[in-house]
Amino acid sequence: PYKLVAMATRTPQDAQRAVDFPMGILGRSFYVFSITGIGVRVHALLPVYTLVSAFSTLHYGSLLTTFHAILLNGPVLWLSVLFHELCHCWAARYVGTQVQDILLWPLGGLAFIGRSPSACADMQIAVAGPSSHVPQIVLLLALVAVSNGGSMGPDQGFESYASLLFYSAAMLNLAMMLFNLCLPCYPLDGGRILADALLIRQMSASDAARVVIFVSLPIITALGAYGLYGIVAGRASAMLTCFIALWMLWQTHQLWKVRQAGLAHTHPLFANASTPPPTDADYHYTG
Repeated sequence: PYKLVAMATRTPQDAQRAVDFPMGILGRSFYVFSITGIGVRVHALLPVYTLVSAFSTLHYGSLLTTFHAILLNGPVLWLSVLFHELCHCWAARYVGTQVQDILLWPLGGLAFIGRSPSACADMQIAVAGPSSHVPQIVLLLALVAVSNGGSMGPDQGFESYASLLFYSAAMLNLAMMLFNLCLPCYPLDGGRILADALLIRQMSASDAARVVIFVSLPIITALGAYGLYGIVAGRASAMLTCFIALWMLWQTHQLWKVRQAGLAHTHPLFANASTPPPTDADYHYTG
């Protein structure tokens, strides 16, 4: 999952551009339920993606493999993503930022929240998402040990399917945490943390944007190349990797265009308390 923030608008056209994409996404989603007053919506393509990605494993394994893929890519994955987004929202509330709702879609999760009061506060919100995977990993590994005769690793095999599922879920959460936290690439949480750190060091929005773009492009290129290699190698998940790389490239391109126009300070990455109070158009989406 990746984190994006509200556009600081200067003109009605800026405001419209700020809401066009997220509102377009919401228009293709349906409301499911609410947690602590935070609405949760599901994109219409999410169930389709989950089933297609799971059944694509039939080519590589047995029905049991497909059943495992359905559980892992369905309930396990999306509960982890939902908790990740909820932690973003709870952290936003803690620092005094307004929270709207959460969207689960094929590329992860988006939390629609208001403008952060400062770069430090925004960093807290960004860190909260990846940090949510730590207690999940600890709990899942404990369940592995309980269901696997005290062993938390696959070295001696698994005594039951439950221990295999718990272990797979723990590794999935570890991968999600490292991907979001350790890659300083926009629009991932790591990219947002990098931008906040640069702002805290009093770097201008334009200079900070240049650094984020410079760091992001090689990472996106490597991720895209890895996805293409996976497609050639026949890996079922490689197509999703390519889509994620394209999404990241598009977001970074938007940041580049704003900087080229001399308006880096209006980009969601750099919206802060020095800009006017948020309107409905200022809600941003975070993954």
